[in-house]
Parts: sequence; structure tokens; C-alpha cells
Amino acid sequence: MAEAPEEHSSGFVDKDLAELPPHKVMEAAGTLLQSLTAPARIAIIVQLQHRPCCVHELVAALNIPQPAVSQHLRVLKNAGVVKSTRRGREHEYSLVDEHLSEIVNDALCHAEEILHHRFL
Repeated sequence: MAEAPEEHSSGFVDKDLAELPPHKVMEAAGTLLQSLTAPARIAIIVQLQHRPCCVHELVAALNIPQPAVSQHLRVLKNAGVVKSTRRGREHEYSLVDEHLSEIVNDALCHAEEILHHRFL
């Protein structure tokens, strides 16, 4: 005879459900994903995949005003996506690690697939 699922106040729950990570880890993941919601931030990450850049280089590459680039970099830095290193009078920005590159590249690839199928 099959064992009955465990009963909870919200009804029956399947025992085969995944165990969730700790709440703090899910909050950190949410913050990280929120930092990727702006197209300009995705563009910054794409640029930083190739090499570290200073703000003025990102301004030129992305054609976005310097205050906006600085604000986006601040969001990415606070989320732990980028880090900065002082180079004389400037700060050079780079990705903290390659995990974010993979997430962004996968998202871009998936978005291309969605657009391709939508407009067939």
C-alpha cells in the first residue's frame, strides 16, 4: 500500500518536492536577479565579459550618459556582480566571477529564441 503524503495546514503536500534553500540565500538570489532587470546593466555585463573597463569606456561603448552608467554600476556593485579597482584617478570595473556571464548569455540566447519563434 502506498504511503499517504504528509498533510499540512494548506492541504496535502507531495513528499517529492524539492527542499528549498535557506530564505537568506533566496533573498540574495532575488537581489542578484533584480540587478539584471535593466537592459543597460545587461549591456554593461556583456562589455565587461571581454575586459575590465572604466566608466568613460562604458559610456562610449553603450552611448549612455555618464551619470546613468555610474548609477547602473553602483546597482551591479551592490548586488555583488561587479567590483572596482582604482587605476590612478579612475575606477576600472570587472565582473566578480564568470557565473553572471553564463546567466546573462543564457538569458540573451533564450530571448533570441523566443523572439525568433514569435516572429516566424
